[in-house]
Amino acid sequence: MCRKYSTTSLLLVALFVGLFTQLGFGELPVVNIGIIGDGPWDRNNELREFFQQEILELTRGEFDVRFPEDKQIVADWSVEGIRKAGDRLLADPEIDMIIALGVITSNDFCQRGDLPKPVIAPAVLDIELQGVPLQNGASGVKNLSYVTYPATLRSDIKAFLSIVPFKKL
Repeated sequence: MCRKYSTTSLLLVALFVGLFTQLGFGELPVVNIGIIGDGPWDRNNELREFFQQEILELTRGEFDVRFPEDKQIVADWSVEGIRKAGDRLLADPEIDMIIALGVITSNDFCQRGDLPKPVIAPAVLDIELQGVPLQNGASGVKNLSYVTYPATLRSDIKAFLSIVPFKKL
């Protein structure tokens, strides 16, 4: 069965949709994500783009995710420089979430305690060795999510030492 709609009813629907769009109804929530890398590295852009594409793919149709260019920070490989970059994004009212791309940056956020906004630290090497919080399979820290590797760094170093004796790492 095919229904005929009058020009007036189609116009009213178009106006209704336009009004909802102008008033913010039907728009996706905007999420601004800042990213911090430990320091200059040839593959920083490649790694950042990988994370951005994965996030955009996972959130398509649910959120309008943005990665403001001035909120993509490459620190200077120092703990102090990384901490300052973290402090800057944590205090930035335009940023809704932070991704700590480096090992040092991930460790820094894992040592801070409760955080004022969500932080994802995808580069935790060894939770025991680093003293990273773990409670019931999660961080137990407000707004902190991290990814760690299944094998501990300590066991990897022991295995490497059994193959290649060394005194300094």
